[in-house]
Amino acid sequence: MWLPVHSVIRTDRFETVHSFECISNHNYVADGLVVHNCRYCQNADISQRRKVEGIEVEPQDVVRMTLEQGCQGLAYTYNQPTIFIEFARDIGMLARKAGLINIFVSNGYDTPETVAEMPKFLDCVTVDFKGSGETNFVRKYINIPNAEPIFQTILDTRDTKKIHIEITDLIVPQVGDDLGAARKL
Repeated sequence: MWLPVHSVIRTDRFETVHSFECISNHNYVADGLVVHNCRYCQNADISQRRKVEGIEVEPQDVVRMTLEQGCQGLAYTYNQPTIFIEFARDIGMLARKAGLINIFVSNGYDTPETVAEMPKFLDCVTVDFKGSGETNFVRKYINIPNAEPIFQTILDTRDTKKIHIEITDLIVPQVGDDLGAARKL
């Protein structure tokens, strides 16, 4: 079960899902489950519904809605897509057969098993860093000891040679803005 989906009421041609090199001039159907709560994340507020409403949808429904809207693909975003990896994989495999592109926008904090699943259905992964992965920043605001597992996920994903990888970085002035850390990305 995947909630909430009421309907696709608009598609944006503006590239709010940043995958500049994977495909340009794109529009995607973007998901959104109600679970995200990282500090300093632009999606934290929109993902925290007080009342969960929606309809139950199946993978084929998501693909059908995407095609009906004339979108080129699906972006699994607005929260960590690997928390529903099985559902995303089921959608992604059907979407790929339908000629659609599949993109994860991920925090990059993934297991090797998850990375092994990704080439089966993904075309692109955008790893969305916060504060350039600075140790003090990720400890305080993301509640992880360091960003090394994220860097390892990027390397493991690169090594599959089947998925395009992009990195975005939310620079937070005065608490997550170290140029050295940004250059490391």
